[in-house]
This record gives sequence, structure tokens and C-alpha cells, in this order.
Amino acid sequence: MFKYCLIFTSLTIFNTSVIAEQVFVCKAKKHTVMIDSLPGDDFSYKAWNKPKSMESKPDMSMTNGTEDVEGTGPCRHIVWRFTNKSVEYVVKKGLGCTESEPPKNAIGSLSVYENGDHKATWWCLK
Repeated sequence: MFKYCLIFTSLTIFNTSVIAEQVFVCKAKKHTVMIDSLPGDDFSYKAWNKPKSMESKPDMSMTNGTEDVEGTGPCRHIVWRFTNKSVEYVVKKGLGCTESEPPKNAIGSLSVYENGDHKATWWCLK
């Protein structure tokens, strides 16, 4: 009996330490992006080109992302950053304080930078 309890406990501990937890989904105009929290303060980025669904294999997948909080008060928002060679993908949860007027159903944004130069930004919609 002890042997089976030990195996069950080991599997339970193992499974909870490797499971990714979805923290944000960005449904932008051309892409759907999912951010997952991984063990060890790591984050993953998975992206699907529309019209593909999230049930299919992602068109892009990467790990080693960072999470930061930027701004204060009503301008506070969460930012995840992922780098693939010279391209940086920045996903923001929350609108913060922007100069542009976001759509009413906006919940964040997705931006792409190449060699530090801004290439594109899309709103994340509900």
C-alpha cells in the first residue's frame, strides 16, 4: 500500500510542476496568441495565424519569456516579452495609458519589433 501511495504522490508532484497555466489570450486581427506560465518563472508564447484555431499546431512557439508590470494606478498593465533572433514580441494585458484610442472591446496589445525597430501593433480583442 505504501508503495502505491508513494507512486501516486510522486506523479502528483511531477504533474503539477510541469503543467503550463494559461495566463492570457490575445485575439488580434491577424493572429491569436496564447501566453502560458511555466514552472521556474518562465513563460511560453504560442501563435496561430488566423483563421487557424488554437486546437491546431501553433505557427510559432517559443519559451524563455519574461513578465513585467509597467505603469502605476490606472496605467498599470502586465507585459510579456519574447525574443526570437532579432525579433521581439511584446504582449500587453491591459491598456495602460495610450495615446491612441483603443476599440471598446480591447483588452491588450501585441507588438513586433525587429532589431529594436517597431514593425507592427495589433489590439487584443475579447
